[in-house]
Amino acid sequence: MIWLYLLAATTAVFLLELVFFKQILSLFSFIPALAFAEPWRWVSALFLHANFIHLAFNMYALFMF
Repeated sequence: MIWLYLLAATTAVFLLELVFFKQILSLFSFIPALAFAEPWRWVSALFLHANFIHLAFNMYALFMF
């Protein structure tokens, strides 16, 4: 059932990303130069998706495995 929580969290982040695109990317995307100074970027980048198709295929893969 953990996949269901991950699906909900990723979808919620994607919806926030649609509304607050610039702010979300500047705070949570993985930038190697900032990776050790801001360690949350290692995990938060996993929840960012480029578009709906990217999100859909990742969630389908999560569901299948």
